[in-house]
Amino acid sequence: MKPRSIREWLLWGKAALLPGESAALESRVLLSWASGRPQERLFAHPEARLSKDTKGRFQAAIRRRQAHEPLAYIVGERWFYGLRFRVNPAVLVPRPESEELVEYAVARLRRAEPAGTPLRVADVGCGSGAIGVALAHTLPAVRIIAIDVSAPSLAVACLNARLNHVSQQMQFIQSDLLAAVMGPFHFIAANLPYVSQKEYEALPSDIHDYEPRLALWGGKDGLLFIKKLLRQARTRLLPGGTLMAEIGWQQGEAAQRLAQEQFPGQSIQIRHDLAGQTRFLVVSGKAENKQATPHLTR
Repeated sequence: MKPRSIREWLLWGKAALLPGESAALESRVLLSWASGRPQERLFAHPEARLSKDTKGRFQAAIRRRQAHEPLAYIVGERWFYGLRFRVNPAVLVPRPESEELVEYAVARLRRAEPAGTPLRVADVGCGSGAIGVALAHTLPAVRIIAIDVSAPSLAVACLNARLNHVSQQMQFIQSDLLAAVMGPFHFIAANLPYVSQKEYEALPSDIHDYEPRLALWGGKDGLLFIKKLLRQARTRLLPGGTLMAEIGWQQGEAAQRLAQEQFPGQSIQIRHDLAGQTRFLVVSGKAENKQATPHLTR
């Protein structure tokens, strides 16, 4: 029987999606998006009928999800660190694990005491701007340089800065990592491509077929860009500053060796995420930095 009420359409959507714990949630999210109504309103009137346009949009959205298109691309947004971000296929969908990087950066930066100057943070490989915008929103005293090699990604990041009212704290630069940025920085945050060639070929279709390869593929061993960033960061990190980069779950030892080569004698840690997986490379302490006067760009 053809669905009629909101309740029946939600059940239809759940049944049409791939079986799993998230099917009911995704059906609600997609119907909310298709109808332009908050989920609370849908639940408050489960017997209400849908308009013809809403039914058409919902059915089309379900078909896109059946083809494994990420939910965030269909609805055009993703929540991250309590903030709403616009996303599209030009940027990686923000992951919950990256919120742990933001939390660590917030704790470190709150302990920093700059001598009359704003705290400077580089968000390298900013993508949608999730990390930089979340930091700017949480810490009004920071100034973020958001960097990406992709102009379409920077456009999305600029939009998200405006939507979350932190544009005045942020500067956006198209650059190959830190090549066009001199620093120095109190904190360098990086969520760079770190998926190895072998891992990339085995990615699920909702990632491999839809999310940008530019934001995922990190060379044969996945460490191509991490290695390059570490070389550049030596002259761009303030004494006592911190660099934190996301890495793959099998890359801890190799990333640590690379960091030790570029930052000998510094504190180098491999941190795990809440699931216990290797997730972050952290370099802190007195970095080699001979610049006396801060310069943001060259």
